[in-house]
Amino acid sequence: MGAHVFVDETKERGPLVAAAVVLPADVGAARRAIRDLILPGQRRIHFHKEKDDRRRQIIAAVGRSPGRADGRHAS
Repeated sequence: MGAHVFVDETKERGPLVAAAVVLPADVGAARRAIRDLILPGQRRIHFHKEKDDRRRQIIAAVGRSPGRADGRHAS
């Protein structure tokens, strides 16, 4: 089986696409790392609604997770 690719986009400050590529063996750990960031009362992380310090926390956790994440401005 190939890698899992998770993609999101925003248009808030111009078109931006972010993607994370995770190998099948690492998907469970990557999902747990993100799930652990969900605060009580949250169903999911919505980056747009997070404060800057919380955004930094989320970005740092993604950086520590297995896999590779990248973002590109769409033009």
